[in-house]
Amino acid sequence: MRVLELQKQGEVLLFPQDVTAPDGILLGGLRLAPGANGPEPHAHMLQEETFTVTQGRLIVIIDGQEHMLEEGQSATVKQDQVHTFRNGHTDQPMEAAVRVEPAMHLEWMLHEMGTSAIRNGGDWKSLPLLEAGYVLHELRDEYRLAAMPAFVQRPLFALLHGLARLTGAADRITKRESYYALVGEPA
Repeated sequence: MRVLELQKQGEVLLFPQDVTAPDGILLGGLRLAPGANGPEPHAHMLQEETFTVTQGRLIVIIDGQEHMLEEGQSATVKQDQVHTFRNGHTDQPMEAAVRVEPAMHLEWMLHEMGTSAIRNGGDWKSLPLLEAGYVLHELRDEYRLAAMPAFVQRPLFALLHGLARLTGAADRITKRESYYALVGEPA
């Protein structure tokens, strides 16, 4: 099992030992420290994401509606629904199984952006702008941030992608094509 621990964020991402092929189903895990928040609101344009609580309480916000999940309960976020999540307890950790179908390139994105965030401070807000822009441009047809209109995101992330390549910031990101070769081929 590969683990990415964003200590400052209070978030741990767990990935299966084998890398998931883009056309497969990504099965992973999520741990949130007491009171911890997940990422900023976002949407997966071509995927469904299901959270199943295995310990504690998870609050999933889907299109502005809060869903409180207790141990054993699940919530599915449909394609292109804006969502985020947080630990529903301020004094207990939370754990959930996460299923994403199809996997597409979400595992690559989380691994590369998580590694960069860890390298630069340990939370999603520590992610360097050029590295984030590079990755988000690469996944422009799969993933979008909710706080910024798509007509602004596309040219902005394209510009950041180009600047990341020019400045060498892109060299700190494993290219999608190389990811499977470096981490391991899907089983």
